[in-house]
Amino acid sequence: MYALRRAPWVLLFSVCVPAWAQTSSTLTLPSAITQALQGSPALSSAHAALSAAEATERQASTFSNPELSVEAENLAGSGDYRSTDAAEYTYSLSQKIELGGKRASRRNLAGAERQANQKDMQATQLDLIRDVTIAYGNVLVTEEKLKLAIAREELAKDVHANVSQRVDAARDPLIYKSQADVTLATARLEHQKVQRDLQLAKHKLAAYWGDATLTDKLENTVLTSASAPEPLDVYQSKLAATPDLQRYEDLRSAKSAALQLEKSQNIPDPSFSVGLRDFRETGHQAMVAGISMPIPVFNRNGGNIARASSEIIQAEQNAKQARLNSEQALHEAWLEWQTAHTEATELKARIIPSAEQALSLSRQGYDRGRFSFLEILNAQRTLAEAQEQYLNAMQRQLNAKANVERLTTPITTPTGDQ
Repeated sequence: MYALRRAPWVLLFSVCVPAWAQTSSTLTLPSAITQALQGSPALSSAHAALSAAEATERQASTFSNPELSVEAENLAGSGDYRSTDAAEYTYSLSQKIELGGKRASRRNLAGAERQANQKDMQATQLDLIRDVTIAYGNVLVTEEKLKLAIAREELAKDVHANVSQRVDAARDPLIYKSQADVTLATARLEHQKVQRDLQLAKHKLAAYWGDATLTDKLENTVLTSASAPEPLDVYQSKLAATPDLQRYEDLRSAKSAALQLEKSQNIPDPSFSVGLRDFRETGHQAMVAGISMPIPVFNRNGGNIARASSEIIQAEQNAKQARLNSEQALHEAWLEWQTAHTEATELKARIIPSAEQALSLSRQGYDRGRFSFLEILNAQRTLAEAQEQYLNAMQRQLNAKANVERLTTPITTPTGDQ
């Protein structure tokens, strides 16, 4: 008999490394996220934008600067005014007084914009956490696919050697050897492809913190620890507190403050001045005082007020649309999470064990001459597809979970650490 050697089929995710056995070279998901947060140009840009908004808020609270003026009269003329003996010098200090709540409106506008920038920064952090989580899971899944590809190639070599012996002994037709050749060549190509995919996946993950490649091992439990999602309404109740939607509330507040500022521009701001006049001809001095105020006749700022009013309506509608978009995205991610979890559970519990048993039986039958080589190919293909489908379901589950958490993580209180 030409018995097939047992190929090293690996039962996926059957072994979990205990915490005490993990070496220092293991890169955990929290560590990967921390490194990405520390080295992200996008997050640094968001921090810079927040710092600029904070500076704008500080500037909005300042008063107008006073003005110092010096005037000279009755000099460099003719006759008695030829020299500076009859000159009059006036030294005055003037201050503009803002009325109508202009300073408070500027401060409210800048404060709302600063809060919106703060929500933008938190949203950027959440985006980065989601992206790193997905990239981390992609590396794990590709590593498991590489294990499968290696095992399939070993099985294809084993089958090819056995079929070649049977064909040479005229126990099987020549076409079986051709089919075994194709199966082996396909397995080798798949092995090479998955190796390239793994290199790309590692490079993409390491790029989040500026490295060229990934040398550390990853925690496989990131894939296996995912559970079924909670009911949808649990996640929907968290949407209102997320930075994405809270940002629109800040933008609406900013537009309201901008409207009040434009309305206040219609109120004239008087300027008061006080000073000293020096009469050189007599040697006397006298106090001078004055007030000036623009007259709002031609420009009452109506266009800017109308624009600011329309922008409030626009901000309100944008907030409603953002809420609808978030609800739709959450529903889709939640359904994907639930579907992928159910699929992965069914594949692991029933389908993959059945496919493994079918392959084992087909090989036993082929050894005894009861089955043809086609039965082995079909059983091998079925098991490979089931294992591939399981890995894809695990990856979809992790991605969907990351998206749900991204959409429902609430805003955090600023700590001032960055």
